[in-house]
Amino acid sequence: MQKQPGTHFNAYDDLFSIRKREEDCICNLRSIGFTLDKLDDELASMTLIRALLDDYNSFVSSLLLKDDLDKITVQNAFVHEDNQHRHHQNESPAVESALVASPSSSTNCRFCDYSGHTQDVCRQYAGAKDQFLMNRNTRGKNKPSNTNSQPQNTASVSQVTEFAGNASALSTFSSLTPPNSNWLADTGATSHMTPHRHWVQNYSFLCMPIKLADNSIIYLSGEGTVVFNPVIGGKASQPVEFTRVLHVPSLQNNLLSCLYLTKHKGIKIHIDSQQMDFIRDSRTLFCAPIGPTNCAHLSGSTEPPPESAN
Repeated sequence: MQKQPGTHFNAYDDLFSIRKREEDCICNLRSIGFTLDKLDDELASMTLIRALLDDYNSFVSSLLLKDDLDKITVQNAFVHEDNQHRHHQNESPAVESALVASPSSSTNCRFCDYSGHTQDVCRQYAGAKDQFLMNRNTRGKNKPSNTNSQPQNTASVSQVTEFAGNASALSTFSSLTPPNSNWLADTGATSHMTPHRHWVQNYSFLCMPIKLADNSIIYLSGEGTVVFNPVIGGKASQPVEFTRVLHVPSLQNNLLSCLYLTKHKGIKIHIDSQQMDFIRDSRTLFCAPIGPTNCAHLSGSTEPPPESAN
């Protein structure tokens, strides 16, 4: 806050380092009677909003729906949001409170991977779902209206492009047990999928519906790559990287899409009564022994990214 020419220049330099596109012009968006005082208010509001963590994405979205973003309005919204947050914390179910109090149990959200809450009360999950529905409705504005349209909280069959084969979703009470850590070789899944956020590297956020075998719809929250360390014949083999792995927090299983590998990666799959071998250029990259229940799980372990320890 030193009122010196140097600090003044640095502040302007940071501001002017922003590059705009030709069609962008803040001047055209100003209201009539815009003053420097209003500019200061808007900059203060922007500072408050941009300081929020990702947990408050849905709250930021609600702020942008207001008619005005003056500092008083934003401050009042912050106070209201804080009161609501404290109120919901006080009304948390007894089961969740017990989990939080127990040092041996984990209450990490399966969507954002933050601790202290579950997916059913995750604001990032709610915001991502709302954003998906908003995008879907925007795409459908130019289409003829249909009085028999489905509810907004359900994706229609025509909009679902990803299927999870015979995999199941986590039930309401299954958050007490972690998802499976084995990779299931699945011929019905359209893509590789995992509920484990900490496995995924090169993560990018994405919200899309996924259809389960019982026709229910769950949502993915991002995609990336996963490194797997195969074990073939009891010996460690060269690590492989699975690309385009979908992070699906509500999924119970880790799915390796066999048909995706054969169609897009040039993998040939040899199946006998004992195991499935995944082969490329006459070399077995990894294998999946077939168990008593006729399920084939990959032999080896998943390698989380090094930064996940931090």
